[in-house]
Amino acid sequence: SLIRGPFFFGVAMRLGETLDRIGATPKVLILRLRAVPIIDATGVSALQNMIERCERNGTKVIVTALQPQPERILGDMGVLARVTRAPDFAAAIEMAKEMVKTE
Repeated sequence: SLIRGPFFFGVAMRLGETLDRIGATPKVLILRLRAVPIIDATGVSALQNMIERCERNGTKVIVTALQPQPERILGDMGVLARVTRAPDFAAAIEMAKEMVKTE
């Protein structure tokens, strides 16, 4: 999922709704955050909830291309310790392929 612009609660809620519409549980979810310059506390909370949901369902989460402010906030809040990080989307795709192969 490519997310553009500030990551606030509403954006995170739409992401959760998108997961609901998918139906089948994905093995890996890649969050492309290169176009997210800032994230606020409500966005962090909603993202944490989505990651918890993914963990419960066995979905691995990969986060790519963090800008400085989101990287700092997500690191401080412990979110980055719960996900796999990739420098860019191409690397995330390769990581996802390996994750799926090892299951």
